[in-house]
Amino acid sequence: MPTRSVPESPQDIPRNSAEWPFLSRLGPLRRFIEFGIGAYPREARIRLAIVNAMALLIAATSMTYVATYAAFGVMNYWPLIAVNIGLAVIALLAPLAHRVSDVAAMIVIWVAEYAALFLFVRELGHNSGIQLNYIIGAAVAFAICGMGHIRLVVAAVVTGLALHLAAWFLYPPGNARI
Repeated sequence: MPTRSVPESPQDIPRNSAEWPFLSRLGPLRRFIEFGIGAYPREARIRLAIVNAMALLIAATSMTYVATYAAFGVMNYWPLIAVNIGLAVIALLAPLAHRVSDVAAMIVIWVAEYAALFLFVRELGHNSGIQLNYIIGAAVAFAICGMGHIRLVVAAVVTGLALHLAAWFLYPPGNARI
């Protein structure tokens, strides 16, 4: 079994994907995942790479929803189509926020996703179950931030709970717009 060398100094810690074998398998997506993370310490770079990968997934799934809603009727579903296009754009631009701070992109995605979920429940009613994604958002915040940013995690959990309850009581099935 090959042995792994442990970095002895900060200079030995990988700074780019050429030194991270798992990223080299991603091909052209690798550059997006690495965008804006180079100036941060290793622990932060790993977290930011996860945020960038998550942003790609958000953009891809949002565009999938755009296609799905368009197939059911652009006129009926235009609010959901517009919000999903907006989410895709925000997700693809989120790595630019790494220049502000190591948590800025997470906050941008978090605010955009929570606002979009609220609009989706408004349009489809709470029986759609979309508000359950607030629970997932809180779990993802903890998984990515960990104990190092516990205030952000608590804010995500409390905000998600408040929005979940608000969506449940404000938008019953009879009030759904679509």
